[in-house]
Amino acid sequence: MSALDDLRSARAAIEGPGLGTDLLEAVDPVAITQALKGAIRDALAVPGPAGDPAVIAGQARACAKTAARYGQAADDIHRTAGGHLPSIWQGAVADMAARAITALGSEVGELQGPLEKAAEALTQWADDLTQAQDRDRAGIARLNDALAMADRDSLVSQVLDRNSPARQLAADGASVRIAAAEQAEEQAKQISAALRKLAGQAGADKIAPPGNDTLTSAQLAGLKGPNGALLTPDQIELAGRRLEAMSPSGQAAFDRMLADAKSPLEAGYLWQALAAGHGQGDLRSFASVIGPHGADQAWLMSHLSPDLSSDSYQGQSFSQGDVNDCVSASTVIAQAKMDPAYMLSLTTGRGPAAPNPAGDGQGDGGAAFKQRLQAEYLGQYSDGQAADGTVSTDAYNTAGVGAKGQTLLANQDLGRATGSRYQRQDLASSGARADTLGQINQAVSSGKPVPVSVTNGSEGHQMMIIGSSGGKLQIYNPWGHTTWVTDGQFVNGQLGALTDTSVNPAAPAGGLPTPNAVELPQ
Repeated sequence: MSALDDLRSARAAIEGPGLGTDLLEAVDPVAITQALKGAIRDALAVPGPAGDPAVIAGQARACAKTAARYGQAADDIHRTAGGHLPSIWQGAVADMAARAITALGSEVGELQGPLEKAAEALTQWADDLTQAQDRDRAGIARLNDALAMADRDSLVSQVLDRNSPARQLAADGASVRIAAAEQAEEQAKQISAALRKLAGQAGADKIAPPGNDTLTSAQLAGLKGPNGALLTPDQIELAGRRLEAMSPSGQAAFDRMLADAKSPLEAGYLWQALAAGHGQGDLRSFASVIGPHGADQAWLMSHLSPDLSSDSYQGQSFSQGDVNDCVSASTVIAQAKMDPAYMLSLTTGRGPAAPNPAGDGQGDGGAAFKQRLQAEYLGQYSDGQAADGTVSTDAYNTAGVGAKGQTLLANQDLGRATGSRYQRQDLASSGARADTLGQINQAVSSGKPVPVSVTNGSEGHQMMIIGSSGGKLQIYNPWGHTTWVTDGQFVNGQLGALTDTSVNPAAPAGGLPTPNAVELPQ
């Protein structure tokens, strides 16, 4: 149980069953006194809101100083571009260098704002935590007074009476501590959501890949795609580790690909493909397909970054269609969101992840995309069923994919792209979902999607948690919808609106409201 649950339980015991003097012959006054004192001690034993406001305020000041340094660095870079370039750089060369340096200065400057907001959020947290801890101390003082009162006052008038001063004071003290705990818990959720949102923007200097300085990482972190930041700090770090693991010749070849890129966005997709686990041959194949379009931002984004807010590509939905392959469908789209080479294979039929790297002759039209997508769904579905040992023989594959198949596909498809091993976690109760919520938020905030199974007790379905912000989770449903739900809806099993007949005529009445398992990256 949580501290909040323990306090509520103690308050219920303090308030008791409403004993009165008419029960004197039926109860033991000494036992009642001891029970009240025990309940008060239980309320006193619960830890108060954790954390040191002074330390948090110090972290806020450090963030503010770092923000100021980024601002100064951006100003220095802009001054360099504006008139301090080497005299040997003249004409078009100087213009090109000035534009590149100005762009870099802007990207570095963009990091100042998130850090300033982080400083503000931490300062507010320090103030709010101080208030919660002061309130908690007031509740503790009332509980201690009530304990002393129960010791010295008349058993009959102060203990057996449901309205006795001792019992009332103790209940009041427990209520004050509960309010303090609720305040601290809400603050923790708010600061966590705020910092997670800022982490992708302010975490640019987390990793400097081999052969590059922190400004290169700042440039990568500043790149934007249809779904927000193109690379998360974790992806930048993973790409750096994978580049470091290459041979010197491999690193040199990758550097040449970056040098040949016609835009920072094209280079960013090369880094993203590297982070997704593609080796030198795959990267060359990927670069050869996207290279002719490297300066076309619209082409790059539409072909390499599935826009999950629209849930479609050239008019064709990402939906699983009429086949019962929700596990493979949600996993395929989640993988495509992280791996641009894989998405390229779906949109064009070309690249290292395509069945035929030379191209399937179908082009990148909507109909060809739908055909490739459904074929990929069914291929992955067969892999999942094989792991379960239950391969469908009917035309609509109604057998589904079970727990073993879900874990296999998570590791086979998402594991490589995230560098993590996925493990199934059953969610048998609201308490289990609440306990797992922190791990889910941490995973998706790092760019690692989390498969979630939902049920109505007799039927099941898999969706994909792909985002987290402000106490909400973003969930992709392979029926062709992406929706935000609150943490409370997830914990309390209230996801029926995502999975009912309003989004799928074939869905069960009331939908599939209860999350009963997730696949968590370790």
